[in-house]
Amino acid sequence: MTSWSTGSNVFVAIPEKGDLAAGKVLKENKSGTVRIQLDDGTKITVGPEDVFENPNKTPKGRQRSRSPARKSTGGRGRSPGRPKSPARAASTGRKRSTSKGRKANTTPKTKEEKPEKTSTAKKTVEKKKEEPVSSPSMTLRVRRWNKDDNIDSDTEESKNTEKEKEKETEGPKVVLEYGGAIGIIVLLLIIIGVTFGTQMIFRSGTFNLKGQDWRALVAEWPKWDWLLAGQLVAFWFVQVILALLPIGPTENALPGSTGPRIYRRNGLIAVFVTFGALLAHRRYQGYGMTEAQILTALPIWAATSVVAGLLLGIYLYWKGSRAPVSLQNPATVATSKVYSFFMGKQINPAIGNLHLKMVLLRIGILESLLLNLLIFLNLEPYGNNQLAALVMPSIYCLDAIAFEHNMLTSLAVQAEGLGAMASVGMLLYPFLAVNLPLYAVIANVEMNNYVIGFIVLIYTSGLLINRMSCNQKHCFRKNPMDPAVSHLETLPTARGKKLLVSGWWGVLRHPNYFGDILVHCTFGLISGHEYILPWFLPIFTTLILLLRVSQDHRHCQAKYGDAWSRYCERVKYRVLPKIY
Repeated sequence: MTSWSTGSNVFVAIPEKGDLAAGKVLKENKSGTVRIQLDDGTKITVGPEDVFENPNKTPKGRQRSRSPARKSTGGRGRSPGRPKSPARAASTGRKRSTSKGRKANTTPKTKEEKPEKTSTAKKTVEKKKEEPVSSPSMTLRVRRWNKDDNIDSDTEESKNTEKEKEKETEGPKVVLEYGGAIGIIVLLLIIIGVTFGTQMIFRSGTFNLKGQDWRALVAEWPKWDWLLAGQLVAFWFVQVILALLPIGPTENALPGSTGPRIYRRNGLIAVFVTFGALLAHRRYQGYGMTEAQILTALPIWAATSVVAGLLLGIYLYWKGSRAPVSLQNPATVATSKVYSFFMGKQINPAIGNLHLKMVLLRIGILESLLLNLLIFLNLEPYGNNQLAALVMPSIYCLDAIAFEHNMLTSLAVQAEGLGAMASVGMLLYPFLAVNLPLYAVIANVEMNNYVIGFIVLIYTSGLLINRMSCNQKHCFRKNPMDPAVSHLETLPTARGKKLLVSGWWGVLRHPNYFGDILVHCTFGLISGHEYILPWFLPIFTTLILLLRVSQDHRHCQAKYGDAWSRYCERVKYRVLPKIY
């Protein structure tokens, strides 16, 4: 029996279709069967005789010895137990072995039969050449490949050129994101460093980076407070309970999940319950926080988020390692343990009915809203630009919660793993986003109303572009025949799916990223331009989105092949019109 190594790119005969498809070896079972993941994501288990190293060669499971006579004539051996035809038996004149009472053929051979023998043998050989290869374990028809031009001689796809055929059958290559494990660690350290560095700057009272005494700021770091850390953990548990409530519409689009594939959309209910409880507590208990208390609580909450994210990453790695190969993240199956820990062993892990990736996304957005409300209720911003600095990010977060189901068809949910990198990043996002309104209020930034109106106009345009393009993509992926998108022009792919080449996705390859960049740039503009501090999040978000553009391009090129190249020729600009 041939041994197949994990991660090998092979070709496999598809049962009931009589077709060859490219795929990757996931596992070779003890029973001898091989677990294959096809390029379209489908996972099947076949026998070793149906696995090919190359479409031009005989699969390892089907190698058979041939006699010199058969090699010279190009004939194929008979399947076990297949009887000879009477004409061939008579023409050869050889005695067949007797078995269990079976009589041998004793018909004598005459000179007149020799010409008939030659012609009959040739016909039999030609007939055998036309017969498809048969598998002893299953009955299916395999496509035959011409060794001269490597073009399928059995279907209409033989019209494709050799170059296009190689692109379509080429298996996906594993590309380490962010430069591998070292790049991920460096990026994560930068995120953590910027988060805590901005917290120190706020506590210093001055926003000039050159005049900071960093040693003194580190020495004045607030002491650990278990009560503040417990408040944040309690908030997380409340959001988990609200996510499990059987209330709200459902969506059926969570591939690769270890739990049910159905996601319940009740994010707005969680918003109303959380903020209703906070306002009621403030009204009847008189709870409030001063500026100093808020600046003390933020570092404690941020540190709690980092620790919780790393602990969750350890649990996710342990959970993913125990999961079957079919439910693991293909991008980390054949990589190092450190890379798998940060990028995630699974794409959509779940605990019962709780989908962890979607819950973390919701927690990060709701926490940003909560911090904005905390600043608004306790620091009393009265300036127009201060109110705009609080309202604009809050509307952005509310929009993301109201349309959270659109994330189900995004690349982040569909193809990216959930590991320590994603868990820490999602939990730290609120403490980067809160810097914008906090700076506008503490620094008392003043701005002309006309300038504020212009910034709000850019913000509204970016938010509408982001939302309308995301809605269009989600509607098309969910139901291409929906009247809202059925009129749009599409481009077919070899996988049977279609790519939008009109509407928002006919103008840019990533119109949602363009809208997102506009929105985050207005967050920096509304906070002024005197210091770099409020621009950390817009700059960081823009760089991450531009990096994701390259990642998306590689992913789609491997997934759609020549169809993606034609799409790129049709839609030339990636994010910025006429620029990039």
